[in-house]
Amino acid sequence: MGLFYNAILLAFCLILTSCDGSGSNSGTTTPPPVEPSYNIEGVSSKGPIAEATINIYRIESDGSRGELVAGPYTTNEDGTWNTDDELPAGGPFEVVSTGGYYLDEATDTEVVLGDDDELSGIIISSDSDINVAITPLTHAALITAKHSIANFGMSASDA
Repeated sequence: MGLFYNAILLAFCLILTSCDGSGSNSGTTTPPPVEPSYNIEGVSSKGPIAEATINIYRIESDGSRGELVAGPYTTNEDGTWNTDDELPAGGPFEVVSTGGYYLDEATDTEVVLGDDDELSGIIISSDSDINVAITPLTHAALITAKHSIANFGMSASDA
């Protein structure tokens, strides 16, 4: 008799494991996919640069500045800015700060930047939370990366 119950139990287990639970129920709906929440924030600094204009551009495969993908934004008195705008998929992106003014720490004088005075930073990918610095050092790093792309054939993401 034990063999009979074991056979029934085995058959029952096989039936249960073969069910995938995908029965249809016309009364239920599938919720829409959750949209990611974006938060891009940064600082423009050679001393905090106030009232600078921030624009974000795609970096092309040859290292050149591509299309404008986000902006313009304006920095606060402390050089910070933020947005919940979404970037397109991929990257990298060049973040450009133009204009504004800052207090020169060495001379304690206000320096006003023109619309053609640029500092750049970089965003590697379009994650949902992005922090970016725009400083003379990030500007130099971006120029070096663009040089590596144009002259050594490196990919934008590798450079």
